[in-house]
Amino acid sequence: MKDSIQKYLKNGFNVIPVNQDKTPACDWKNFQNNKIEDLKLFTTDCIGVVCGKISDNLEVLDFDNHSGTAKQNLTDFLSHELIKPIYEKYKLPIVETQSGGFHVYYRCDKIEGNQKLAMVKLNGKPDAIIETRGEGGYVLAPPTKGYKFIRNSFEDLQFISESERQLIIEFAKTFNKHEKSIKKASFQNDNEPPGKLYDNTQEAIEEAKDALRSIGWEDLGFNNAWRRPGKNKGISATFGNIAPNVFYSFSSNIEYFDFETGYTPFQIVGLIKYNSDFSAFASELAKKYNLKSKQPEIKTQEGTDDLIKKVLAYKIDFNKEYKQPHYILRIREDGGKSFKICSLGNFSAFTGKSKSRKSFGRFFFEAAFIKNGNLFNRFIADLPADKETVVYIDTEQGLSRVAYSSYRIVKLAETNSVDNYHVYPLRDFTYNERCNAIEFIIKSHKNLGVLFIDGIADLAFGNNDEQEANRVVQLLMTWTARYNIHICVIIHQPKSADWATGHLGSAIEKKAESVINIKKDGAYSIFEARQMRNSADFSPFPFIINSDELPELITEETEINQIFDEEI
Repeated sequence: MKDSIQKYLKNGFNVIPVNQDKTPACDWKNFQNNKIEDLKLFTTDCIGVVCGKISDNLEVLDFDNHSGTAKQNLTDFLSHELIKPIYEKYKLPIVETQSGGFHVYYRCDKIEGNQKLAMVKLNGKPDAIIETRGEGGYVLAPPTKGYKFIRNSFEDLQFISESERQLIIEFAKTFNKHEKSIKKASFQNDNEPPGKLYDNTQEAIEEAKDALRSIGWEDLGFNNAWRRPGKNKGISATFGNIAPNVFYSFSSNIEYFDFETGYTPFQIVGLIKYNSDFSAFASELAKKYNLKSKQPEIKTQEGTDDLIKKVLAYKIDFNKEYKQPHYILRIREDGGKSFKICSLGNFSAFTGKSKSRKSFGRFFFEAAFIKNGNLFNRFIADLPADKETVVYIDTEQGLSRVAYSSYRIVKLAETNSVDNYHVYPLRDFTYNERCNAIEFIIKSHKNLGVLFIDGIADLAFGNNDEQEANRVVQLLMTWTARYNIHICVIIHQPKSADWATGHLGSAIEKKAESVINIKKDGAYSIFEARQMRNSADFSPFPFIINSDELPELITEETEINQIFDEEI
């Protein structure tokens, strides 16, 4: 025993005597800050290793075995592609405990106090399956009876980096199956039938995930793990571990979601797409589910006489010459042939999967219109003198991010004047407010020629609702015809399909004048004609994102020095 104690001390650990019931056999708080010197204190056969600064910033990951899952949890943890390289790089020592649990030792410049990272319900009560022992904690260690090193050695225990430690902590939290708190949404309908009906559908889960993605959350594809906006590494939440329809956030200081709190799809969509107006969302769901208490009264917008006048005004007069649509954008191929893309009075769409760089593809179009001329001898804009205003509306990103993107578009246009370019971030609006705001914006710009909407799905309360899809597409057709403008929208494709998401995506593709698909191909993204109503298909052409975070067409002279794998 004495040799073991001296070996621990030699390797920078502080130790204390412990009783068989794991309680300290000394005034152990003194040894949280002072090295033990009197070895006569060790009157038992149990050794405790003190964690924290006194043991050179030791922290221990404790896999408990009360529920009989410790071995499987440890195996799943260490074999994962995120953790395995750290474990193998530092040869982290592992101790098996007397109850079949495991301790994983590491040191780090930054450690914290004891934390419960993952819990399950055991006999109706929460039980920790993974926790840490840090500052203010200790663990029993070999040669205590029942404790033995099974892998690697504690001698010369190395320091892992702070980012590696953070990854260990965050990945451990994905094993959590118990909610500390489920957020309650408050709204006027006390019995909450619309929200409850909605939460129990697969559609709600998918729409909630789409809402999370719309504000920058990333589905990591393992352990139901998600990463918050603005973070390049690590894990911030899970969706489906607590319950199939519960999003559980364990990252602090993030927009919309509280620390260690669970949210259902109704709450997620209500927070993000309805700006916390849960009553409005519940009313829309009541209409969707035909709940009588929430059935709105349908009123006609025009009287019969007005409708007749409108019908007669649109009747074709064969004695009248009608002007053909004015094309405001063409794509030119290397041989000089050009293809009609956008005309006044119509709308077009960009489609593509996540991370295909759809938004960067839009950069080219916007820059060409701002310049109103030849951009890179590929995009030829021709806005009439009374239609030179360009408006961009973003429903997905915050103010600073939209501003940053817009600065880059202006830089791409290579112009000193942006008097004709106007940008509006509408993320904080409800879907009804967005529709009304867009019509106000259109009316406010008398010389408007082209309008971009990034996040067209946010004009509806569900992109897979056929009635809502028809309503939004009708808005596009009405706005383009009534104000003689062109609208360009962006809509996502699901990972497993090559068509736009939901009923809304299908309706847009059916009615759009042109559909441009952006496809990822290794380091490149490819422009391709998916659907051209008034032109032959142009040949696909590639682009990259250069070191200035701007899209750049591929030419023979292009050198790919740095690729940015980012979707704006």
